[in-house]
Amino acid sequence: MPVEPLGEIAYITGEAISETVGKKLEKIPFWKKIRTYLVFVPILVCIIWFVGINQGLI
Repeated sequence: MPVEPLGEIAYITGEAISETVGKKLEKIPFWKKIRTYLVFVPILVCIIWFVGINQGLI
């Protein structure tokens, strides 16, 4: 199945933007400290939310 041209353009543009933003963020020392929390905090919130709903707290 052929890829739509607009989808391919959007994909390439998104890759270029994320690469540029990634390079800029790597220069910020504080970013290196908080980037791991950006992964674990949403997971922790989801787990707490799920447990709260099952326990009838929420």
